[in-house]
Amino acid sequence: MNFLPGTEKIAEECVELFSLANTRFISAGAQSSLVRYQYVFNDLSMRGDQLIIEKTLAIAIKIRFLDDQSHLLKGLDRKSPHIGHLRIEGIEQPNIDIRTALNKLIHHISIGVEIKPTSVTILQVAAPTTLPDLQIPPGHYEGLTVVIKTTGEQRQKPWEFEVDLFELINEILRVLYLAP
Repeated sequence: MNFLPGTEKIAEECVELFSLANTRFISAGAQSSLVRYQYVFNDLSMRGDQLIIEKTLAIAIKIRFLDDQSHLLKGLDRKSPHIGHLRIEGIEQPNIDIRTALNKLIHHISIGVEIKPTSVTILQVAAPTTLPDLQIPPGHYEGLTVVIKTTGEQRQKPWEFEVDLFELINEILRVLYLAP
């Protein structure tokens, strides 16, 4: 039997992960109303990081498996300075693609999650699309994002990786949306 994970289920898991990470780190800090739901708030505080990491790894493994089996990322994966920062032996590696990000998540020695401020300026729409409502209007965008930090070693060279979880989820959904 040949089995491949369904892309619709992966997309659903991406939205669930985004929602969980947003609630755990962004909404919980901005909305004191969550305190009224003390058991939910308590579980988010106690288990949120673990759930975020587990869901991220589950999605990463499924996408990598799909890519290995059906070349899901071929032609759709793109290098971006926004997905994350990879340092190998302390040297910054510019513009990370999805596959590299997934590899660094899957093959980590240590892993953690935190919140960081973010600031992005969009000068112009980078590429035309048949779906203009999915284009980001030019402007300056500030806010918070969830970052997953990993460390590891490849060929006896230590590396550190920080992935912007929201950016990675967005890129994965873009690939799933555009995949044939």
